Amino acid sequence: MFFKTVIVAIAMVVTAQYVSAQDAQEESTALSKLCVIQSAAIAESSGIAHSHHYEDAVWTHNDSGRSSTAYLVSTQSGETLIEANIENADNRDWEDIDSFQFADKNYLLIADIGDNLRKRSTYQLCIFPEPELELADVEQPHRIRLRDWKDIRFNYEDGSHDCEAVAADMNSNQIILLEKIYLNDKRAPGIYVIELPSKKTSDPLTATRAGELSLKNITAMDLSADGNTMVIRTYLEGYVYTKTSQQTWPEVLADAKPRRIGLPIQRQGEGICFTRDESGVICSSEFRNSALWRVNLENGNDTKAKDLNTLGESSNETKPAAVKTD
Repeated sequence: MFFKTVIVAIAMVVTAQYVSAQDAQEESTALSKLCVIQSAAIAESSGIAHSHHYEDAVWTHNDSGRSSTAYLVSTQSGETLIEANIENADNRDWEDIDSFQFADKNYLLIADIGDNLRKRSTYQLCIFPEPELELADVEQPHRIRLRDWKDIRFNYEDGSHDCEAVAADMNSNQIILLEKIYLNDKRAPGIYVIELPSKKTSDPLTATRAGELSLKNITAMDLSADGNTMVIRTYLEGYVYTKTSQQTWPEVLADAKPRRIGLPIQRQGEGICFTRDESGVICSSEFRNSALWRVNLENGNDTKAKDLNTLGESSNETKPAAVKTD
């Protein structure tokens, strides 16, 4: 009887949120559906990052147990443009991807940091130059093998942690990791940083606990090009933080009140990244043939939509959530 009561209560909450989302967006344009991912090989898009080389394209990857491949996907057609296999990498639990620039070069970082049972002793970051190919008139994906990539192993100073959000902050020469803690867990999610060494080393690096934040169910994050704006997503909402050049991200995440943005309601929303011009963010979810959505960040993100029917065409997606701002 107890479990039945809990299930009914959860259903009532979800239904109420869904109805309120429909009502709030009968005329909203803050959300737009970009495309549906076409490739059956992308069955669990667990993270996304915009491309620095290609307009209207994002990089993504599958979750645990699948091939160690990064996919470049057109946000116009949903077709895969590049399949980049990372040789000798082991997709134990890939959870997020980041695109960043360093010394005028473009890089991708894939984070093997998932640990639902919190039993792993080491974790892995795969860093490599973003592939750049001629993509004119692509009918089939370009399939390439990446042999030149940097393998960074690390552990946490205070034991094992489950994490699904990573970003490379080149202003501080750090990798930032945000711990995933579920709603029913009383612990505060940790903010962890890895100091990138100035010299090459084969020793595992250490992720140190630099603070805590209050957000639960964190599934992805991204940093702006200047490193002073961060977007974090949970299963239901997004949060935008800003800082000055004098502040650190652990300081801001621990104390600042973020701007809250509504995201599309997805079956398991786990990816977010800024658009190339940073006027919005792109969201993905972990199911085959899932949609990529654009969420506008300009004009307060509270404009109204004209046609709700255009927003929920994929069988794996429901109508978007209401957009909220603080």
